[in-house]
Formats: sequence, structure tokens, C-alpha cells
Amino acid sequence: MASVLDSTRAHPVSASSVQALLRQREAALGQLQSSNDDALSANEELRSVNEELQSVNQELQTAKEEIESTNAELALLNQELLSRNVELSVSNLEIREALSGANALIDSVRQPLLVLDAELKIERANAAFHESFQSSPSETRGLHIAQVCGGQWNVPALLSALATVLVARRPLDRLELEIASTLGPRTLWIGAKDVLLARGGSRHLLVSFDDRTEAQRVERQREALVALAEDARRRAEASDVLKDQFVATVSHELRGPLNVISSWTNILRGAGPSPEPEMLAKALGAMARAVSAQGRLLTDLLDYSRVATGGLVLERVPVDLMSLAQTALDSVRTSAQAKGVELGLVGARGVSIVLGDADRLQQVLWNLFFNAVKFTPRGGTVNVTVTRDGAQASVTVRDTGCGIPPEFLSRVFDRFRQAESTSNRTQPGLGLGLTSSGS
Repeated sequence: MASVLDSTRAHPVSASSVQALLRQREAALGQLQSSNDDALSANEELRSVNEELQSVNQELQTAKEEIESTNAELALLNQELLSRNVELSVSNLEIREALSGANALIDSVRQPLLVLDAELKIERANAAFHESFQSSPSETRGLHIAQVCGGQWNVPALLSALATVLVARRPLDRLELEIASTLGPRTLWIGAKDVLLARGGSRHLLVSFDDRTEAQRVERQREALVALAEDARRRAEASDVLKDQFVATVSHELRGPLNVISSWTNILRGAGPSPEPEMLAKALGAMARAVSAQGRLLTDLLDYSRVATGGLVLERVPVDLMSLAQTALDSVRTSAQAKGVELGLVGARGVSIVLGDADRLQQVLWNLFFNAVKFTPRGGTVNVTVTRDGAQASVTVRDTGCGIPPEFLSRVFDRFRQAESTSNRTQPGLGLGLTSSGS
């Protein structure tokens, strides 16, 4: 500025030049003022940025402290995790060892066992199970119990009982189950218990199978033997009673004809050397009937003795049943006429030829016909029919007698058996006639 004034003093300038200079000066001042304002504004902005940077630094410092704290916490957590991992490794080792021991124990049991998970899926089956139910580990492991062994465990009662054990944690003592297997019907007792196979492990079902088939068979045999022994005892007791009754009956039946013979003998002796013809005929008739009755009793006893001891020999020859029936009816006709019983025979000769012992068949028919006449009331009828059906020939006896009580039919051919077993029987006999006929 001084140089300019000096210049103007040395060289006078015009007013226009001065004005131009003034304008330049004012412009320069304006620019200077604008630059100063810009500098002030920039300074303010720098101050603001500096404050923001300080705030950011503080935040960064805080974040750094938080990160350091977090890192410290993470280090602690990492240490805890390492410690937990060690504990888990130890626990897993213990669990594996416990499971290994449990599996070894399960495999060593001779009774079939299954280990099921909470979904009733098989985790393990021991060797006894595979052997008993003819399966393999590949056919059982991981499958639902209802799906293995051909579905033989798909029984609603069993599945419901196992589910109840899991929920209620109450053991299943015994569930009896009948199954069909390739070895035939089997009876099983099934038990189940909710167990922990290892500390910290999940809960499982230990299912046992007890095959009771053989035991029940033995028990049934034992019961059958007991029943047979009891039946034999009752039969022996009944046989003793029957023998006593038989002895009494034999004594009575043998004494009867002897009493008749003895009585008429005494009467004839008392009549002197010349009894009346009518009395003599009556006595001889009564004595003949008594001898005949006693002969029949002795024949029955001898026949039964031969049958019981195996001494009866049969001579089989072709015989005509019609002829034998006619002869047998003729032999009981006198007894029938005495009671007014009408006898009838239907059949054709020559078409009822059979192979048999003629004497034995004659005796059998006589016993049947004699019993029919004996138990038919006065004025009744006895009809005999001889028929043939192919290779079979039959003799049918129908009478109008009292019949046989239904409860006695199963014992009608037993020895010493009579429907009337009391001492006041209405009909005589030893109870051996039908026994001999049925032997």
C-alpha cells in the first residue's frame, strides 16, 4: 500500500484510477473477510469434528473395555466348557462302560430279554431271545416290537401293558400270552420293568419272556396223573364195594336154588317112600329149575373167569346168526311162557352168515334174550330182528320192559354191575351176563 501511495505522489493519478484501486481494495477486503469467515467456519467444523472424534474415542475406549470384559468372560466360559467337556467325556466313558456291562449281563441271561426305548423300538435282544424265537439282530434292532417275529407280538393287550409301564413306571409282573410259532402253540409269561441302563441315560423297558409251554404241559400231565390216580382210587374203592356186594349176591343167588332143593328134599322125605304123584312132579320141576338156575350162575362165573384170565379160546367158523337167534329164543321160551311174554323173531336165514364162535355167540344171544325176558313185565313182548348191511350183520332186541336208567347205560357192561344193587332186588342174577356178552 505504501508503494502505491509513493507511486501516486511521484506520479499523480486520476480519480478513476483511484476508484478502481478502491474497488480492488474493497474486493480484496471482501475476499479477505470471506476467507476469514470460511476459516472461522472451518475452525468450527474442525472443533465439532474434534469433539465427535473425542466422543468416538470414548466410545471406542468403552467398547474396548467391554470387549476386554467379554473376552475375559469368554475365556472363563471356554474354561468351563473345557471342564464340562472333560466331565462329559468321563460320563460318556462311564455310560459306555455301564452299557457294555449291562449288555454283557443281558447277553449272559439264559432267559429271552428285550431292551426297548420309549417308542417300544428294540435296542437290543439277547442271544436267548434270538434262539427261542428264531430271529437275528438285523431282523430286530431298531424295529417296533409289533413288527418283529412275524408280528406275533402285535397284541393290543401286550402293547398297552408295555406303554402303561413306561408312563406309570410300575413293573409288569406277569402277562400270560398264547402265541402260534413254527414249533407249535406256546404259552408265555411276559414281564416288563422301567429301567435306567446307565447313570444319566434315557429310560428303557427291560422285557422278559418266560416260556411256560413245557411247564404247563408237565403240570397238565401231573394233573392228569393225579386225576387218574384219584379215579383209580375211586374205582378201587368202588371195586371193593362191588366185590363185597358180589360175594353177598353170589351167596344169596347160590343159596336160593339150594334152599329150593333142600326144602323139596325135606318135603319128599317127610312124605314117605311113596309121595303123591302131583307132589312128586311139582318137587321135581322146582328142583330142576333150581339146578338150571344154579348151572347158569356157575356158567356165568366160569365164563367171566376165562375172559378175565385170557383163557377163553374162540373158534371162528361161518355161522348163521338167524339160526343162533332161533336156538337162543327157544332156550328162553319156557321162561317167557311162564310170564306170558310173547317172543318174536324177524329175519331171513342164509343172508346173515358171519365168521365167529358159534358157542360163544349162542351164549351172548341167550344172555341178551334172557335179560329181555327177565325184565319184561307179564304180558309184554320181546322182538328180535336179524339184519344185514353190507359186510355188517346185526341183532336187535326190543322189549316192553322197564328199560335201563340213562345214568346206568355207561356201566351196563361193567362186571358185577346191576341197576338194582340192594339186597331186596326184584330180579336175580350176578351182574355178569352182559359183562360176558360185551367182552
